Amino acid sequence: MTVSKAQLDAIGRPIIIASHQRSGTHLTIDLLRKHFPDTNPKLKPLESLHHLYIDMDSFAPDHHNPMSVETALRLLSRNPRPIIKTHALPTDSFAGGDFEPVVKTIFERAQILNVVRDGRSVMPSLQLFEQPWNPDAHTSFSEFIRSEYEGLERPKYWERHVRSWQSTDRCFTVRFDRIIKDTEPVLIELGEFLGMTPTMKKPLLPVAMKSHYEGWLRRLIGSTETTTIPGAGKSPKWWDKFTDEDRVYFDDLAGDLLIELGYEPDHAWAQTSEAPSA
Repeated sequence: MTVSKAQLDAIGRPIIIASHQRSGTHLTIDLLRKHFPDTNPKLKPLESLHHLYIDMDSFAPDHHNPMSVETALRLLSRNPRPIIKTHALPTDSFAGGDFEPVVKTIFERAQILNVVRDGRSVMPSLQLFEQPWNPDAHTSFSEFIRSEYEGLERPKYWERHVRSWQSTDRCFTVRFDRIIKDTEPVLIELGEFLGMTPTMKKPLLPVAMKSHYEGWLRRLIGSTETTTIPGAGKSPKWWDKFTDEDRVYFDDLAGDLLIELGYEPDHAWAQTSEAPSA
């Protein structure tokens, strides 16, 4: 398919939500949709909730559910500030061929939200999430975090992912825990970065979906506050999973980033067996 200049010109000014898996991607998508109307397209009855945003990783032909160029262009042009999510690194090519001018246009215009979560909390959540298809996720937690992803130990990949996106142009980093605990000031900060005024509609956080049936009903009426369907359940706290050896291992690979992001004041956490005080 040849993408025309008119089709590229119709693309709004995207907002890329770049996050490591299990780091609050969909909560951030839904927070933006709730408080910044230009980011929130109107669903047609029974249209997929996944059309409320664009998954850039699905541009790759080897994706489990690849998106067509035609669908991507339609979703990118239906509202002024389309939301795009990705778990990939910024150095990944995403796709070539027909998608090349689309991806180029996205990165030329986009503002980037780098959503980060404490990497120690990411690990048990990721293990639970991957269990349906990944044999490595059925090993012990200690073995799981020592397994490799994209050629790197999992804590090291988390560190690489965060640092890679932080170093890109037009990028704003926001912590997942602050979205939950300090929602109002985070919305003000996001509004200033994106050049939009948040509605501050109460409750500030999107209302979670309680069942798959509710998800179907929301699709039927074309209105929902959340793009997250209830899943596998709540993951355990990281301090209940980490052994003393795991603490030292994670700290060696990614401890400096924990400190830089404000999750720890120093490396002392790795030398104790205690849960966080707050």
